Amino acid sequence: MGTKPPRRGNQNALIAAIDRDELPADLDLEHATDLVFGPFWYRLLVGHAPPSTPTKPAVMSRSC
Repeated sequence: MGTKPPRRGNQNALIAAIDRDELPADLDLEHATDLVFGPFWYRLLVGHAPPSTPTKPAVMSRSC
């Protein structure tokens, strides 16, 4: 896979969750990475709002 190092680091968190049976083993890592980390990058880059702690569980529950 041609994944760049920073993106691979994000995917490692998802892989660890798969290993703990918290996410399905057949999860599409590329798609899940976009869904989980996209909202945080949007907030950081656009300056809409800082990524807050209450936002994190809400994004995770809707993404996976």
